[in-house]
Amino acid sequence: MQSTPVLLWGTYRIGLNKLLNMEDPMTSYSQIHFLGRGYLRLKLLLAAVCFVSLPTTAIAATQDSINIAQQMYVAYYGRPGDPGGVNFWAEKFDASSDLNNVLSNFGNSQEYSDNFGSLSNEELVNGLFQQMFNRDSDSGGLAFYVGRLESGVATLASIAKQIADGSVDSDLIALNNKIEVANSFTDRVELESLSYGSGDIATVQQLLIAVSDAADSVESTLLAITTWVAFVELEFSLNNTDLSNGAFVQLWSDINSINTFAFTITNPSAAAMVISGVSAQDHPDEIAGNFPLTIEAGGSKTLELTFGPLESSPEHVTELSILGENSTVLFQVGLLMKIDNFAGDWLLTVQEEGCGNETNTLTATVVRTFTGDSATENRYSLSVSNGLTATNLASVSASQLNYEYSVVFPDDGGTTTENGQFQIRQSSTTGTSTWSWVSGSDSCSGTSVISGHRI
Repeated sequence: MQSTPVLLWGTYRIGLNKLLNMEDPMTSYSQIHFLGRGYLRLKLLLAAVCFVSLPTTAIAATQDSINIAQQMYVAYYGRPGDPGGVNFWAEKFDASSDLNNVLSNFGNSQEYSDNFGSLSNEELVNGLFQQMFNRDSDSGGLAFYVGRLESGVATLASIAKQIADGSVDSDLIALNNKIEVANSFTDRVELESLSYGSGDIATVQQLLIAVSDAADSVESTLLAITTWVAFVELEFSLNNTDLSNGAFVQLWSDINSINTFAFTITNPSAAAMVISGVSAQDHPDEIAGNFPLTIEAGGSKTLELTFGPLESSPEHVTELSILGENSTVLFQVGLLMKIDNFAGDWLLTVQEEGCGNETNTLTATVVRTFTGDSATENRYSLSVSNGLTATNLASVSASQLNYEYSVVFPDDGGTTTENGQFQIRQSSTTGTSTWSWVSGSDSCSGTSVISGHRI
């Protein structure tokens, strides 16, 4: 029994043999399988472009139609086709005598709506030239094709095919180079059973943008594809917490200071990979790191990224992109960087009153020991130059860290017992203590006022 070709739409799977014959898919309930959350939009069910899974025993498509399908993915969507999509549309091109009808169905997809639906007709047509040739359309050609689109004489997909078929000279070389690279990419995805989904579109489009009419652009992009393949199964972690591509994490920044964070990257693939740098959207300062970082097959390395101080805002959101060779985006993670009001070095002044007034100066160091998602989950350790230490201190709010202590220590031939408390805020400390000193028959008691500031 021949298995049924399927259309992946959101998170539903529907038999294509019904859909493409314009039959009502709901009349055969056995061919509709719910795969998870999502919604069904019947008006767009023919949009079988994005990432099609095709378990079928049908006759393989001809190479000419496979070439047309890949050409259309490059020209219309600006990316290599996924193996299932290329084979599916190639078979449709083989089976139909109405090329424009198949092209119309090819161009009607959620991917088109998500990436191009808000663009003007001029932007849509000019985008085709950019995707195929890395250049803008000339004014005459732009006006001609926009006119055909607006009049309804041609669809955008058929215009893409017309532009591609009419390319000459350096334009033709650039397009053929992009198709060569796209074929290589699609073949590797199929051969190595790699995950290639909608979340990869932006990254893979950048691969094709780098291809031009220059021969070396093909070589460098094929190398970038090898790197992308290696990074598909990349393992990325921060503070022993695994992060997935697109994860969102919180980092804490010491106020007005340089901050370094260590990310662990593991390469489970069979090829070495190189991290060339990072970029951060909307981050106020340049991010330094130990680049280039080469990770051998099966190995792990620590990527140390140093961020500048966050002086103007208590928190900053940025999208961090890990870059491979040729600045290809390999991994992205969202960062919420928040100023830590407490961690760092402090100068404390202790003004004693009673039995002779004294002023002592101490230094204190506060270290964050656990990073939580809220102020009440944050923990700190404290060490003071007079020997006082504390662990597991909790911030009672985002703006105040409380420290209470009770100590007994040798002092000037006797013993001092002291009970006190102080608060650490963003830029100052305040506190009080009571104390008593005993040495034989001599004794003395009093209070102290504690104040301080960041060093």
